[in-house]
Amino acid sequence: MRNCSIRPLHDQVVAFQQRNGLEADGVVGKSTVEALNIPVSERITTIEANLERWRWVSDDLGNNYILVNTADYNLRFFGNGEQTFISKAIVGTSKRPTPYSVR
Repeated sequence: MRNCSIRPLHDQVVAFQQRNGLEADGVVGKSTVEALNIPVSERITTIEANLERWRWVSDDLGNNYILVNTADYNLRFFGNGEQTFISKAIVGTSKRPTPYSVR
């Protein structure tokens, strides 16, 4: 019976880990604790920076383009306006950041 009350918490930990590009194993280890301890003010600053980056991206990416989501380590290829391929992506670290460019 004890397991029934723990399951929803485990599921929420997994969801948090997935949203934050962590190994989604449901274990609250070092990386998960670090992500949980990021202050709201830092999250807001990150969101503001990302919104500013998106402001400079063209509304028309054309029919064929690649989007790399560094937060979840995924690369998506769009052909003829449809997602046709998805792959894991290797991204940088704080000491060697991933370069960003648009077109």
